[in-house]
Amino acid sequence: MPKVFNYKNEQMKYQNVELHEYNRLTSENLSKESNVNKFDCKIRILEKWNYSYPYHYHHNAEEVFVILEWAWELRTSEGIQDISKGDIILFEIWKSGAHQLFNNQIAPLIYVDIKTNHDLDVCEYPDTEKVILLPSKEIFYKGKKTNYFEGEINISRVWEDLRKKDI
Repeated sequence: MPKVFNYKNEQMKYQNVELHEYNRLTSENLSKESNVNKFDCKIRILEKWNYSYPYHYHHNAEEVFVILEWAWELRTSEGIQDISKGDIILFEIWKSGAHQLFNNQIAPLIYVDIKTNHDLDVCEYPDTEKVILLPSKEIFYKGKKTNYFEGEINISRVWEDLRKKDI
């Protein structure tokens, strides 16, 4: 059954994070309240001088922002542009979909954040060369590449040790 939400009626929680410029108010995942499984939907409020998230892009999730009230600046792979109430912004997978919002004004920026949910996603952060695995939230720095079979020597010993444990 369809469920109707109005952002003015949603209970918002303050997400106080380590760096104050990323603090924000956010709703619960409205999709879970609606038995919707293919995407996540949250209402977000950015107060003045706050950023949505570090600048990032997804490998396995598309994202949509619907600007409900006010709006200020959007950073993408093409640079910084002004956005405003009523704008709908779609972000594709990969580097060309990189994004970050910034509220450089006094009035709060209120938007709906809709992201496809495929259970596993990888986000990259171009400014810092970090990578995060989702949903586990394991974070790594890019740059240490390896061969697929590196460290996989002596597999017969691993199997022998496992057999000894079973005895």
